[in-house]
Amino acid sequence: MNYPLKNTFIPTRFIEKYFYSYDRLMREVIQLIVIGKYTPYLLVAKKLFLNTQLIIGLFHIV
Repeated sequence: MNYPLKNTFIPTRFIEKYFYSYDRLMREVIQLIVIGKYTPYLLVAKKLFLNTQLIIGLFHIV
């Protein structure tokens, strides 16, 4: 199947719902997240993982 690239991103509401299924204490112990540079995903990560350092993965930079 061919999928157009513009539709490959998962909507942030699904990502938020998934990570909200983990309690806050569990999310607080995470220290590091490697993530792509896609702004909506960065905003979700900053919102849900307050004590976490975000690193832009080199694999994700084109």
